[in-house]
Amino acid sequence: MSRMIQEFLEKTTNKVIPKKQSKQKAGLSNKADRTIKYCENCSYCWEPEYNATRQKSKCMILYYKDFPNYKKPREECPKCVNLRKRNTKIS
Repeated sequence: MSRMIQEFLEKTTNKVIPKKQSKQKAGLSNKADRTIKYCENCSYCWEPEYNATRQKSKCMILYYKDFPNYKKPREECPKCVNLRKRNTKIS
């Protein structure tokens, strides 16, 4: 019965009734909010990407240029940290 009502509403109002978002998808966005950080030096968002074995030596850094940085934790990215270290050694 509810399916008939939903189809009727879709045809008459031209609106699609949104389905509830699964908990799994909501968990992925929360994970992204925790792992993605914003670097104020280079203005990029970045996150560490680990392989399946979770070894620190196998860590790859992903950079996002046009990514919303609102309420992202501010932390210097590894690229900027390495540049700063090299510059202090030269000086």
